[in-house]
Amino acid sequence: MGIKKVLRMVGTAGAAAVLLASGSVQATVLLNLVDAPATPGSGTVFNLEFVASDTSTIISIGGYQVPGFEQTVQNGLFLNGTGANLLGSAWNLTPAASGSLTFTFNDGTSVPALLFLGTTVGSYDTYAQTLATTIGDSYTLSFHYVNSIGGDGSNGLLVTEVGANQVAAVPEPSTWAMMILGFCGLGFLAYRKKSRCGRTEAGRSPAILAIDKFPSHRVIL
Repeated sequence: MGIKKVLRMVGTAGAAAVLLASGSVQATVLLNLVDAPATPGSGTVFNLEFVASDTSTIISIGGYQVPGFEQTVQNGLFLNGTGANLLGSAWNLTPAASGSLTFTFNDGTSVPALLFLGTTVGSYDTYAQTLATTIGDSYTLSFHYVNSIGGDGSNGLLVTEVGANQVAAVPEPSTWAMMILGFCGLGFLAYRKKSRCGRTEAGRSPAILAIDKFPSHRVIL
């Protein structure tokens, strides 16, 4: 096997790994507001429906508002749109990459309300909860959306859902890097072995080669 062929094999394996890594699970966007208008009174009510694709689902709500504020209050998740609120009393926060400024507060319900401010347009503070769900069942995420200032390109709200087990099944980038290094190492070892065998074969005399190829005709002295 020539070095060029080895390199092609390694390149193909590496490309396949990159393609698999890029095929990571994508969250389903339930709502994406950008430059939303200011809301009147108690805000705009959203009822966002989705069908669970996993036994565990991550609900995420991210936002920013510069220089005003926006908030989601009376947050709830309901099986088939009714019954008990499935959301818990704690949110997990992933701060914005730039200009994080956000709070939770008590709105009189069991689930804290979310308040988004921020200093950088397009940089989302994101809250999430992971909940047990039943595959194939329909769920409704509902809340009141309040936006203090609108129409100037300064706000955004992004709501998504994704199967938690599906996300966990996608290898980390470091894992893919180790796999690619492994492919490269195997390719190099195969090349070295082939090259060493070629050099050994080339250094032997024709008589010895003939004896090796026809062992039944060896002469015993």
